[in-house]
Amino acid sequence: MSKDNPVEGQRASLWLPAAGIAFATPFLVWFAIGDNSGGPSHEFGPYQVGPDSGYVVGGMAAIVAVAAVAAVAAVAVLVIRTRRGVVDLRWWAVVATLALAGALGAAGWRVGTSGYSGADIGGPVVLLFDPVLIAGLLVGTVRIAVPGEHRRRRRTWLLTRAAVLVAPALYAALFALSAYDDAAGFITAGQYADVRVGQTRSEVHDRLGREGNDLTYAVFQPGVPGSLCDYYSETNGGHAYQLCFRAGVVISKDLKTYPID
Repeated sequence: MSKDNPVEGQRASLWLPAAGIAFATPFLVWFAIGDNSGGPSHEFGPYQVGPDSGYVVGGMAAIVAVAAVAAVAAVAVLVIRTRRGVVDLRWWAVVATLALAGALGAAGWRVGTSGYSGADIGGPVVLLFDPVLIAGLLVGTVRIAVPGEHRRRRRTWLLTRAAVLVAPALYAALFALSAYDDAAGFITAGQYADVRVGQTRSEVHDRLGREGNDLTYAVFQPGVPGSLCDYYSETNGGHAYQLCFRAGVVISKDLKTYPID
């Protein structure tokens, strides 16, 4: 705590609860939106961890629980210090912009990996603007947090530029994910033949790799209610494959030959 200005010294220590809220918000918003694995029309992915995905979700549930506890504790600290006159509206604005940036990131991820019809159309729109909005909010956070007379300091200059660079960094990450997805979902006829009813989705992915992100699903009948289906294409383009799971276990498989009438 600063001896010259004890209030300012206490405010400096408020970065910890503010950071706690900033890191907790994306996980809580991600959890609140819920699993969007209703179909295969992803912008990129799919990266679902819903109950039918076949992935272990216990670890994510634990992270969300920790995020909730951290957020509640951080808000409690800020409320107590507000009552003591340490925190003013300017600092709450800092917390709000950080939380909103995290919420936009989580919502953008859910939209980008959504499986609902039209997600491959709406996803690019959201992901086009999300990085710019998030970077803008972070720049605003720095401007709000640092009083005008201190904005020329080197640390503030570096923080502002780091916030600006968040946008190109996010665009680069999205481009890398899209490029990775373009190479996924191709298997051989032999690999398809090796898949057996009763195998887990994790075992299938170990053998075949991750499912593809294309419109192969359109040539098949929908899976039975409550199932989740993965789609692959043959490496030479001869066949399209459908593997359907329930509770993370293969319950059916099907193939179509190109060209399809």
